[in-house]
Amino acid sequence: MVNFVDFGIKDFNPEQYIGRKAYVTDKNPRFAALDYIAAHDYTPPKGITHLGEFMRFKSPSDNRPNGTSGWAIYYEFSSGDELIGVLTFGDWKTDEIHKWSNKRYDYMTATQKATYNERLEHAMAMVEEETKKRREKAAIEAKEIW
Repeated sequence: MVNFVDFGIKDFNPEQYIGRKAYVTDKNPRFAALDYIAAHDYTPPKGITHLGEFMRFKSPSDNRPNGTSGWAIYYEFSSGDELIGVLTFGDWKTDEIHKWSNKRYDYMTATQKATYNERLEHAMAMVEEETKKRREKAAIEAKEIW
């Protein structure tokens, strides 16, 4: 048996990889992303048509029939013959945020990890900017009421 400590790898348990696949699903990443949103009790959009832009939809916290406090940002990137989807989604009301990819992070190459992290950082910067705008707008509206 290989002693991973000899290679400078500590706390590595090869058993955790037995039976695991590199991909969460064999589906097209866009469809899989929509399924992942739905699995969290959100009502996802009908499809993903624009990459890197906000999509709005109903979240579990919406108490209005046409509520749109759910949001998502989806990216894709190619790496060789692989198509990797990167999803960030959440709820404006609860500040809940989820992150997902159709490929497990620990199976990504260094280049794939860098691209994945770059996309997530960009999405989170967009979320922070939008949150700031929403809070400023709410402050102005509250000030007008008083």
